[in-house]
Amino acid sequence: MRIIPRKSVAVTCADFSLFLEALRQRKLLYGEETAIFEAEFARYIGVKHAISISSARLGIRLSLEAIGASPGDEVILSAYNFPVIPDAIKKMGLEPAFVDIDPRTYNIDAGKIERRIGPKTKYILATHMFGQPADLETILGIAGKYGLKVIEDCAHACGSEYRGRKAGSFGDAACFSFGIGKALVCFGGGMITTDSDNLDTKIRERLAALEFPHPFSLAKNILFGFVSGLCTKRPIFSLFVYPFTLFLSIFGRDPEELLDSFEYRHKANGREMRFTNAQAAIGRRQLERLDLINGLKIKHSERLSGFLSGMGGLNPPQVLEGVKHAYLYYPVNTDRIRDFKKYLTGKGIDTKVSMQRDCSGNGFSRTIDGKVLELPNGYNLKGKDMDYICTAIAGYFKEDKKA
Repeated sequence: MRIIPRKSVAVTCADFSLFLEALRQRKLLYGEETAIFEAEFARYIGVKHAISISSARLGIRLSLEAIGASPGDEVILSAYNFPVIPDAIKKMGLEPAFVDIDPRTYNIDAGKIERRIGPKTKYILATHMFGQPADLETILGIAGKYGLKVIEDCAHACGSEYRGRKAGSFGDAACFSFGIGKALVCFGGGMITTDSDNLDTKIRERLAALEFPHPFSLAKNILFGFVSGLCTKRPIFSLFVYPFTLFLSIFGRDPEELLDSFEYRHKANGREMRFTNAQAAIGRRQLERLDLINGLKIKHSERLSGFLSGMGGLNPPQVLEGVKHAYLYYPVNTDRIRDFKKYLTGKGIDTKVSMQRDCSGNGFSRTIDGKVLELPNGYNLKGKDMDYICTAIAGYFKEDKKA
């Protein structure tokens, strides 16, 4: 039996050594690496400005504030979302206006946005779910027609493209996430991108009021992230993580879901801080290999899609024309998610129930709430691993038919 981790976090000892070097030089918090990383990231995305931040959630708040959001303003966003995002919008005194999703892509259904626009609507938050860019042409057209501002949520889409341009280069502003499990890992943090000199100035003024994390807290987070990344490496995952996962599956629990739930509750209640020089040094090295890592994930994901497209019972993502899907995660939805997940765990295949949830109580988003499973598509998997996954999935549906 093969043991296959769901994800492969692209952190190495060389990344950790950059943290140790910053520590040796006493440049953990301040230094030249931050400005260099921002400039390199802006060039990569194809925009004038990139502003480093401590989280994508903070980036959305700062972007809305800089654009001029006022209490009572309405923000249109996808009904299928990470619950932290609408919660953050509500905490600003803004009103989330949910729009159902396109069943093919899990993204906001751009054809339904216009009917949701009201007198208080001022913004559209375009989330690129699981790594596939939303229908930006339609969204930007609607925004232009009604005078709305567009913010791209690129937490899943670092390196994704829409009609030859990088996601994050279309809206008035865009927000990226660099947490553990993302395509580009800085052990936390993120980036805002924009072509607006005015937004760049206003966001930086707001960031200047924030404090840097305590060096001990930063070191703890980076060490925890490094160890978490090592746990996705196959030898360690096979010896320690998988047996624990298999044990918890007996009780219908998942260690990663428990850990993520704790982590995001902690972050939601924590203080917002500044991005650090040590993280920027790691981010620069990560950016150098981002396209390579995304390319391998795309290759594995397309192999899965080719197999699943001929099967019933699962709904693989469909990639729209002119889009480069980065496949941060590979989602499928099924009504028998717990049984399917338990079966795959028994075959050595690690999966995760998506943390995205229906936030509206209506439409297609409601029908898939809690029914989306993320399959393995890590960059360091091999062709034989993908064949094993496909064979196991075929075996599940074969047994299901017999039953």
